[in-house]
Amino acid sequence: MKRLIVLLGLLALLVGTTPSYGTVTVVYEAGTLNLTEALTGFGTTGDLMEGMTLTALFGDNSTETATWASLGAPSGKAQGTGWFVSESGDTWDQNWTLQNNTGQSLVSLVIDAGLGDTVFDAINGNYLTPGSANGKPFQMTGGDSSLNILATYYDEVALDGTLPMGDLYRFLRIDFLNAGQFSSGSTMTFVMDTDNIQFAGDINPVPEPATLLIWSVLGALAVAAWRWR
Repeated sequence: MKRLIVLLGLLALLVGTTPSYGTVTVVYEAGTLNLTEALTGFGTTGDLMEGMTLTALFGDNSTETATWASLGAPSGKAQGTGWFVSESGDTWDQNWTLQNNTGQSLVSLVIDAGLGDTVFDAINGNYLTPGSANGKPFQMTGGDSSLNILATYYDEVALDGTLPMGDLYRFLRIDFLNAGQFSSGSTMTFVMDTDNIQFAGDINPVPEPATLLIWSVLGALAVAAWRWR
């Protein structure tokens, strides 16, 4: 199952009044279902994502993984060799910053939020997992206007015993599709919303056969409840 949203900001309505930060295409892929008991709520800040991993792929095909660390409320950062990602404040409306000074272009960045007891809340609308609220998908707020980004959210997250609502995801992959990718010496800012899970380490992938069984059982229960009503 794949849902596709192309985010072009308000460019069509506000040409000449709003700066362009490039093109972002956001894709949602159900992938492997992950289950967790509960969320703490939706006011996640940079210091509350400790343990999240970010794996960068560079133009020379080398990779490096950096682990997110708290800098003290409300900030956090993942520091690689010549590159970093940081965020300070509520992820609902405060910027993340990506900087590349490696001497190599950055081709892609994969974020495993689950290792930081965090999930991406990537839908703004009527997709509300209990304990969550409206989310916000990846949106550029500053950077080179030539950037062409594909942001793929994958591996849905659901509360144990409920069907996934399509708003929460464990992983985000950011691909730079433009010529030159995200070149060395570049900095960009963006917004993307996250939530925290309630119990540390309590986010677990469900093997595919078990996922299908869970969905079929929950679907049968939903039909039975509808018929009872």
